[in-house]
Amino acid sequence: YPRAYWDAVQTAAEAANVDPYLVLSVIREESRFDPRAISIAGAVGLMQLLPGTASGVAGATLSIAQLTQPEINIRLGTQFLGGLLRRFRGDVVLAVAGYNAGPGAAQRFGRMSRKDPDLFFERIPFLETRAYVQRVLQSYGIYRWLYR
Repeated sequence: YPRAYWDAVQTAAEAANVDPYLVLSVIREESRFDPRAISIAGAVGLMQLLPGTASGVAGATLSIAQLTQPEINIRLGTQFLGGLLRRFRGDVVLAVAGYNAGPGAAQRFGRMSRKDPDLFFERIPFLETRAYVQRVLQSYGIYRWLYR
């Protein structure tokens, strides 16, 4: 559980009002801290941003080379994550689900009953998203335990 790219993470997290340990947790699960990672779906860099998403956040078209630059990727990914946290009123579970499955899917998940957290996780219909949320939250808990 390294604090890799810590200066860039702290700067981006502060600007977007996001816990830096949540950002590190997303990076850990998305790319294992490999800035050159490119997924089968075309997501790029540390925070595995789709070029269209990154361009939307940046307000400009970005190249793959730009998205593999840690500072740019972290800033844009953290801005996107911060937007999800605002959209879902600070609900980390829905924000992380939205980061993986898209905001619309997370909005649908948010309509499900949350009375039983374990049952809520089991009812997330996308197996990949369910596992992703669990991994990110586990990493987040460990980061907070280690460094706070």
